[in-house]
Amino acid sequence: MGSRKFGAFIIYSSVLSTIFELVFFNIFFDTERYSGPYPQLGAVLAMYHKFAPRLHPKFFGVLGYDFSEKSLTYGLCAQVILSGGLSTAIPTIFGFISGMLSVS
Repeated sequence: MGSRKFGAFIIYSSVLSTIFELVFFNIFFDTERYSGPYPQLGAVLAMYHKFAPRLHPKFFGVLGYDFSEKSLTYGLCAQVILSGGLSTAIPTIFGFISGMLSVS
């Protein structure tokens, strides 16, 4: 994917996730959302989930569960996503959904 396609992907997913967020927050919550790159993070995670292969399916194990090297990235992103509670998790989820819609 070149820089033009990636730019179009980010703009399309940002617009789509902003529409989803505004509708969702105006209907269900009466709180303001955090501003920041959370929808874009969700969209890039959708792209990472779809296109990055698991090179080592048994990279490390904890209590009998095997994790790949992708789980380290997901864990670090989860720390950022869940740092503000629902105000940061919901925009990221909508960004992930819009990223999956724009990839397919």
